[in-house]
Amino acid sequence: MVALIPGGNFAGAFLSGQNLSGRNLNGITLDRATMQGTILNRASLVGASLQSADMAGVKGIGANLNRANLTGAKLLGADFTNGFLANAKFERADISGIIFNRTNLSGADFTGTTFTDARISNSNFNYANLSGLSITDTGFGGSTFIGANLSRITVKIEIDRSGFCPNTSINNFKFDLTTGALSFNDRQFATVRNSNLVVGQDLVFV
Repeated sequence: MVALIPGGNFAGAFLSGQNLSGRNLNGITLDRATMQGTILNRASLVGASLQSADMAGVKGIGANLNRANLTGAKLLGADFTNGFLANAKFERADISGIIFNRTNLSGADFTGTTFTDARISNSNFNYANLSGLSITDTGFGGSTFIGANLSRITVKIEIDRSGFCPNTSINNFKFDLTTGALSFNDRQFATVRNSNLVVGQDLVFV
């Protein structure tokens, strides 16, 4: 087991499955570290560098990663329920299936990141940078976005092919930018508000 210390440089370390609950790892460098399934519950990694780290399945319940640099990190299915990640950097990180429940993400930077199948609720995105964010099959119930940068967000809408004829094409769908009406064969079936949806790009059959 690697003897981790605050502020130490452990780039490339193998930490998969280790239990680091409650540890003080402030300022640590874990760039490119392998941390699949590592337990970080209530651990403190304030200002830590985790660039390009593989953190798939990490459990970070109640963890403090304020100002952590997670640029390019793999965070598939990571759980940061009740976590503190204010001003953290998530640029180009893979956060598919991530869990943010009652998580403080104020001021965090998600530039160019994709939310796919993420489970997000009651979280604080105030003053966060969400510019260029791509969203697919993700809700943000109960979350706040006061002062957040929401420019150039792309929302992908998944359509269950089984509910339509086998030969149905995306060309059968139309979107009215003025009313927000989404129609199939000129019959409205949904309203998409506050969106610049482009049918050929933002509708996806599943």
